Amino acid sequence: MKKNKFAGLVDKLGICLSLTCGLHCLITIALLAIGSLKLHAIFESEILEAIVSIGVLVVGVVAFIPQLVVTRNFYLPAIFAIGFVLLKVSESMQLWVQVPMLVAGVSMIILAHFKNIKHKTVKT
Repeated sequence: MKKNKFAGLVDKLGICLSLTCGLHCLITIALLAIGSLKLHAIFESEILEAIVSIGVLVVGVVAFIPQLVVTRNFYLPAIFAIGFVLLKVSESMQLWVQVPMLVAGVSMIILAHFKNIKHKTVKT
């Protein structure tokens, strides 16, 4: 078995988008917590949040659906879906719950993409 050099490209993009989303959320929470409302207003962009969220979701679907069809394994798409739900639900939680849910959601998405990279191999 030899790895295809482009096999993990979508998953790597998914990892980068997930990290971007997580950092954006953490920075926004931190700015709100320290009371810097002017800087918070810059980071709290609904359009930016929607673009990143849709990007994470689309890249996840593109990365996991082909593998799901080929392998019939549901655990990686399930890990991704649970992580995405945790990420989105954390937005409406109180601060003390929001940060752990955010970290857990981003971690699950990254784990799913990382494991998906490991599973994408081609026969030579």
